Amino acid sequence: MHHQPVAMKINCDLGEGLQNIDAQLLPLVDQANIACGAHAGDEDSIRRCLTLAKHHQTEVGIHPSYPDRKHFGRRSLTISNTDLEASLTQQIEVFLAISREADLHPGYIKAHGALYNDLMQRPDLCDWFFSFIASTHQTHNIKLDIMLSASRYSDEILARASALGLQLIFEAFADRAYMANGALVPRSQHNAVLDKATDIIAQYRQLQQNSEVICQNGDKLKLHVDSVCFHGDNPASVDAILRLRKSNTDTLQ
Repeated sequence: MHHQPVAMKINCDLGEGLQNIDAQLLPLVDQANIACGAHAGDEDSIRRCLTLAKHHQTEVGIHPSYPDRKHFGRRSLTISNTDLEASLTQQIEVFLAISREADLHPGYIKAHGALYNDLMQRPDLCDWFFSFIASTHQTHNIKLDIMLSASRYSDEILARASALGLQLIFEAFADRAYMANGALVPRSQHNAVLDKATDIIAQYRQLQQNSEVICQNGDKLKLHVDSVCFHGDNPASVDAILRLRKSNTDTLQ
């Protein structure tokens, strides 16, 4: 049976030190998640990415992280909520100041790396983050949707966000392997990252056509997905986006 393709946006993490990749990908994606300096990037890279995004009319998102440049934000930190709030506030305020200069305002926020994963694995941290973003809306008179990983618990997470007046963007990954429980295979494990463009395109198509991914054990996992991430630091992902763009059957806008 053929299903109607699902309308999904394409997003990519940018501003992480790969200027040539940023310039190559920004015209090809719908949403750019721009690093804020805690795991990668700086004010100059934020400014560069925003300038490119404005030129290509690409939606932009704030991409904060645990303050951990040494490990690229990919290790969980034992950090108090007070210290995490201070770091996230600083990252957001730097981004907002530069975005005001560029007259291109972010529409959403997507945590990076270990913080992103911890939000999915720790309901207490996720609820704290939701409250923090709700208060940020008040403090800065902005509205940011929150990009989170699509999972079998998406309805429950959405209900918790909606109670605070927050909207979510559910994301899947074209170039990451999934475990049977719906979590991403940890990067420390073999085959966690898909490294062939054909495999990445196949996973994207599976999401697009059937709203599902095939997990490492062969199980099919149904997911509601609004946006699909391709990692710019994965050469195969860059190749996959270029191939999708050239395909007559792709649905990228």
